[in-house]
Amino acid sequence: MAGKKQFKKVHMVGIGGAGMSALAEILLSAGIEVSGSDKNDSSVIRRLKGKGAKINIGHSADNITDNDLIVYSSAISRTNPEMQAALKKNILVIHRSDLLNLLSENKKSVFVSGCHGKTTTTALLSLIMEENGRHPTCAIGGELIDYPFRSGRSGAGDIFIAEADESDGSFIKYNPYISVITNIEYDHMSFYRERKNLHNYYRAFAEKALQLTVFNRNDMISSEVLSGIPGKTFGYEDCNMVISDLEFGNLTSRFKLCGRAGRKVGFEIWSPGKVMAENTAAACLAAEYMDVDLENSSNALRSFRGLKRRFELIGKYNGVTLIEDYSHHPTEIAVTLEALKASLKNTGSRLLAVFQPHRYTRTLDMWKEFALSFGKSDYTVFTDVYSAFEEPIEGIDGALIFKEARKIGLKCDYVQDMGRIPAFLKPELRENDYLIILGAGNINEIKKDLIRDLQN
Repeated sequence: MAGKKQFKKVHMVGIGGAGMSALAEILLSAGIEVSGSDKNDSSVIRRLKGKGAKINIGHSADNITDNDLIVYSSAISRTNPEMQAALKKNILVIHRSDLLNLLSENKKSVFVSGCHGKTTTTALLSLIMEENGRHPTCAIGGELIDYPFRSGRSGAGDIFIAEADESDGSFIKYNPYISVITNIEYDHMSFYRERKNLHNYYRAFAEKALQLTVFNRNDMISSEVLSGIPGKTFGYEDCNMVISDLEFGNLTSRFKLCGRAGRKVGFEIWSPGKVMAENTAAACLAAEYMDVDLENSSNALRSFRGLKRRFELIGKYNGVTLIEDYSHHPTEIAVTLEALKASLKNTGSRLLAVFQPHRYTRTLDMWKEFALSFGKSDYTVFTDVYSAFEEPIEGIDGALIFKEARKIGLKCDYVQDMGRIPAFLKPELRENDYLIILGAGNINEIKKDLIRDLQN
């Protein structure tokens, strides 16, 4: 494929998505002219416009002009009018993953995949390398808070760090210098169909690593699937990067890591939970291989203030602490709620949750597991499913999870219309409560009304 410098005008269909917006930022910071379209306006769209991208809200054949490359995401079908216009004009059309692969050429690339934690791990490794003067090119599937770059940028160094999406199998396209696998679970089975297919894809991703595969020794499925693959492991025992002394502070995690130097180094990271410690260990293990020691990694991560929608502290309003988190898989939710509950030092504090299921297929596969995952919540409000471009499945909705949660004895309610949740919750909330909004869809849109009601 031709080098990226030969493309001067790149158009991105679905530019507002997490993976697409990071790529747009890389192209813009490299001086390439970027245009795009998305069906909805957003803060991401507005940020990209501020950096010079020309973006239209709504898809139209008229948006395709004199572009020399069209990039699309998995959410875009071939029948999209812009895709059709590009094909008629014989403009090269490639998937988002192909552009990511193209951008990583001739660099030491680290691709981070896994069911949970890949965005955070990608961000942590990016900060470690940046703060240690390595100036990496980064493609993060989320937005860093209070940092000079948010999700993507073109760096002057020889390192390329990116999130590798496993949901559509595209992660096996890459040729990583280092492959990082945070964990493996049976998600996105509408694509993989059978467990052995998911196993084969992850194993292929690991085997393509030119130098090293990093994976979780204490993750049962990872250990099974990646058995026999030479690599470095992280976890709590019998591994190359050992986590110990884990405890939770006020919405933080404190722990020690012990790597190849054989000495323990202390870390304090925003967001409580063992998964946060595991993400940090994975990033530090990859960084060690690229000659950044644990002390320097610990110092670098003092600048980490979290990511938007990844255990993001929205604020405290009349005594109620509001947090937003992207968790949309039962394991993620259970671990997040358990860690948050453990970090609450005020014995009078309650943990309340709002949850929007993400994808009909995932809800169909895991509705019982979703209900069980809210065991640490003192009270939960469930709402309807965010489709994520899937077609509805008859009988599959948020009420299915709610009924199961009630059945197993959890205190909860169901509000089908997401917009009614703030008013519904207002009488329930009291001082010292912690309210967490969970989901990968548009549930974050209720924040504005929630804040208004809490302030009043």
